[in-house]
Amino acid sequence: MNRLAALTAVLITVLLALGCSGTGVSPLTPDPEINNAQVTQSQTQMWGYYTVYMDIEAQTVEAVANRNVQHTLNINTFLNSNPMTLGFLFNNVDNQGTYLDVNIDVSIMHPLPGKPQFNGYDVRGTLISNGSATMAYNGDLVYPTLNVDQYLLNADGYTRWHNKPEFIVPGVGGYTPGLYSAGTVDGTATLNPYKYFADGITESVSAYAFLAGTTDDGVFSSGTTNTRNYQIRFPLPVPAVSFDYSILANWQAADVHPANGSDPMACDLTITPHIYFVDPTDNGGDLILDIGMFFWDSIPSLLFIESTVLSAPYELSLAEMTPTESGDHYAIWHVEIPADNVTGTEGNELWVIGEADPNVYTGPFGIPNDAQSDILAGFFRFDLFVADEPYTGNGPPVITDGVSGDLTFLQTDTKDYTVTANDPDLDTLTYDWTVTSVSTSIVEFSGPGDDAGTFPVDWTNDVPAEIGYEYVIDCQVTDSINLPVNAYPLTVTCQDIGGATTLYLYDGMVDDGDIVDGTWDDPHWEYCPDINAWDEYECGDYPDELWTACRTPYIQFPDAGEFTTIHLEIWHWGEMPEDGFTYGDVGTAWDNGGVDYQQANWVEEWLVYVDGMDFNDPGYADFIGTYASEADPAWSHFECNEYAGENWAICFALEEWGASSGGTYGGWHIRKLHVWYE
Repeated sequence: MNRLAALTAVLITVLLALGCSGTGVSPLTPDPEINNAQVTQSQTQMWGYYTVYMDIEAQTVEAVANRNVQHTLNINTFLNSNPMTLGFLFNNVDNQGTYLDVNIDVSIMHPLPGKPQFNGYDVRGTLISNGSATMAYNGDLVYPTLNVDQYLLNADGYTRWHNKPEFIVPGVGGYTPGLYSAGTVDGTATLNPYKYFADGITESVSAYAFLAGTTDDGVFSSGTTNTRNYQIRFPLPVPAVSFDYSILANWQAADVHPANGSDPMACDLTITPHIYFVDPTDNGGDLILDIGMFFWDSIPSLLFIESTVLSAPYELSLAEMTPTESGDHYAIWHVEIPADNVTGTEGNELWVIGEADPNVYTGPFGIPNDAQSDILAGFFRFDLFVADEPYTGNGPPVITDGVSGDLTFLQTDTKDYTVTANDPDLDTLTYDWTVTSVSTSIVEFSGPGDDAGTFPVDWTNDVPAEIGYEYVIDCQVTDSINLPVNAYPLTVTCQDIGGATTLYLYDGMVDDGDIVDGTWDDPHWEYCPDINAWDEYECGDYPDELWTACRTPYIQFPDAGEFTTIHLEIWHWGEMPEDGFTYGDVGTAWDNGGVDYQQANWVEEWLVYVDGMDFNDPGYADFIGTYASEADPAWSHFECNEYAGENWAICFALEEWGASSGGTYGGWHIRKLHVWYE
């Protein structure tokens, strides 16, 4: 049976009671006299609805709660009132001219901490998009098209719940479009992509892999925060780099847990390559699929396959609906379908649709929507490879060795990495290599290598490697007929330059408390988490006159004879006024027993400017650039060859006078620091 949303019923009862009694009890606290037996139905409902704006240059995200998208007395009210329930972290932006790919992590915090009776289930973060294609399975289903609409490249699935065109009645069963949505995305799709959120799920794992291994019923516990990775493609120049975002969840009653949804939640698909297209008269093959589907209630009543290579949706027969493998919450089916509509090798895809009859989209309390009489279903979308020549038993490449090469490297090195592979049919092999930073999950470098299994990486220019950081070398090998084969990856580590020894390393990702203020005037330096950097004037604008300094912790310099050069690198942005006198220093500070901060040794021969921005050069003649005007800051490099065996701190001082009346400065930001010797 379809389980209707009852959280709203509880909150309505509580708030009505409060309105009559005037007791002042928080509406988040359920009335102990509520008869939970009367509210025991469950249905997917909306936790929150936002318009998300992205500043690509600054790599910042603002999520504005749509106050007009309110389910009356729904939990959305509480989530919208707490801006900390939704967070974003940029990973990468890739502008290809006609489209923009944005890789971000989205974090959702349960809006009701300390209230396990409101644990949610099957929470889905849904990207509300426009739709440019219509599904043959059901003409009411409109979905986004790649490179036309805003598109989630790594969706866990698609849902019909609470789309804009069909759930139009204001209140608990629908919503009124918010004012903030105007001019961003119309939300014409009735099928929208989602990522699955639950306790214990990691950013990039597939929903199917997680659910197949979890024992926690897909719970999103009260007060917890869960994070998922979104890879979103925005067509250029329109629509804008913003989108509408809704959060869906299931709940049944305060004393009924778990309360999962009836629609299938995840799907895993293995496609055996067999379809080809040479020309309109020579094409075909079979769609050979092994379908794994995860569900909570019961095995799907019917399965449908819709694809660009089929002239009509295919319904699995009674015999085909017999699983080859099954468990309490999953089943696997095998099906082979003749491809009768192969029109080309590019842009092919397929949908797997799992129905959950007799469940339908009926809203709570009988509130109508335009989907309510249709069978509840899960929708899962997959890319489909089509070869450019017939399959004749052609086998995929065979990799006899995973990625091999040195496990460590220096920043100045160029290293070769190799994969040994062969093809049983003597097809020409191509190689697709990537270098990914372990700390950020960002692909730093990619390419085909020498097309013979070797991939040279210049760790200075191809990948500006950072000392102490790890990188993963991946390779896919393909014969252009079969699907690519993944080689076993290799993880490598960047060592200190020339066998050097690090004296101090600040990675800039968090406020680790190591950078401290000087004692001149008022201390100004503080850590600004929105840019992951230390800012010289409290993350804001500057006064007309400023004298400020900061320093590293005290560092024990090596003894005489143990080094040839001590190096200092600062990774920073800077922005100075156009008029007035500006002066910057890099030097050392005397320990003085750890009691005070004493400047010493400014602009002396012990510290030699090598490259970058010379802080010892008054006026900043070789100024580098500003935050938000470049994707990354830059390093300034100095050599420090004095004071062996002594205890010093590295200092940075900045002096500015004579700004025009009312003028402000853009800032000097320190992102990372590295001190080492060799």
